Amino acid sequence: MEISPKVREYSVPFKAFFISRAGLFLLIYLTLVFFPVQSGHKYWHAFPGNRFLDGWARFDSGWYARIARFGYKNIPTRNGQDTNFFPMDPLLIRRLTKVVGNVFLSGIIISNTCFLLALMGLFRLVRERNGYDLARRAVYLLAFNPFSFFFSAVYAEALFLFFLVFAFLFCEQGRYLLAGLFSAGAGVTRNLGIFALIGLGLVPLRQSGYRWKRLSPRALWLLVGLAGPLAYMIFLAVRFEDPFLFIHAQRAWGAFNPGKILDYVFRTFRYGAVRLWGYPVLFLFHLLLGLSAIFLVLKERKALGIPYVVFSLLLVLPGFLRFTSLGRYLIVIFPLFVALGRMTEKRLAYLFTLSAEGALLILFSFLFSHWFWVA
Repeated sequence: MEISPKVREYSVPFKAFFISRAGLFLLIYLTLVFFPVQSGHKYWHAFPGNRFLDGWARFDSGWYARIARFGYKNIPTRNGQDTNFFPMDPLLIRRLTKVVGNVFLSGIIISNTCFLLALMGLFRLVRERNGYDLARRAVYLLAFNPFSFFFSAVYAEALFLFFLVFAFLFCEQGRYLLAGLFSAGAGVTRNLGIFALIGLGLVPLRQSGYRWKRLSPRALWLLVGLAGPLAYMIFLAVRFEDPFLFIHAQRAWGAFNPGKILDYVFRTFRYGAVRLWGYPVLFLFHLLLGLSAIFLVLKERKALGIPYVVFSLLLVLPGFLRFTSLGRYLIVIFPLFVALGRMTEKRLAYLFTLSAEGALLILFSFLFSHWFWVA
């Protein structure tokens, strides 16, 4: 039986998903079997007797699970404050838990499902604008990104990426109401989701040749995207009498001074501690990733187009305020992987980049699953 061209083309995101996820799940299972995990009261386990799933619930996964179970408490602790987290992911986890019976398993299912859908949406978006080859490279470069394990963990990254990709896909197709609804979804998933609306607003303007008089009135449906963050702000105002609590709650996570962190990094290197790769090397790696992201976007600005350049920069630049987590922040900025795909048109460059990504992905996935902070 002959496979249709459309089915053959859409096999790309399926293959990228299943190869990368199967490899990661097997990797984390085997490393949890053969290598000890950090021990202590703060290193909890979501699935104590199940090494196949346990490594996918670490660090912030606990916050998402607690919100899904008990709702928002807004009680500052030594480790943070729950109102800093936007509600869409915990809400979906709560709903699915009624079916599957386990809050962490629900989070894993949601993350992996959303990541697969996001890859499919990204493939279609790039293929329609730039062709099959670039779409294939972009999808694989995203799937094997060093921090892409977050797309399978109990984190909101996969859900956020899903909303962002489809918001732009629908906007490019002129389906502005759907684009606005998906933008609203992004805005109630992460605090930076509001920036998606700015990039989206530039898409119909580009389609009109940047002439306001030719702009379709239907593009006003994109303003529906404001409903997401506004809904959370209204909830915070009614429940805790502070619509900006998601900002004020940042104080519970401790002050972050980029200048002092960099000074610490370079002093560490100066005194020879670079051989202990630890945090200083990771911090510098994150900073270099952020600078590389800006370089990529600006270098490929003509190919990407103004809407995607603006959208990317609006998500990259705030990350420098807490640059030690930039690696995780960057993985949802899908135009970066389109730009990287354009820079790796030659097969050797593409294979080298993909191999380097894969090697780092193995390292960071191991560290994350064994309770070592990476982003």
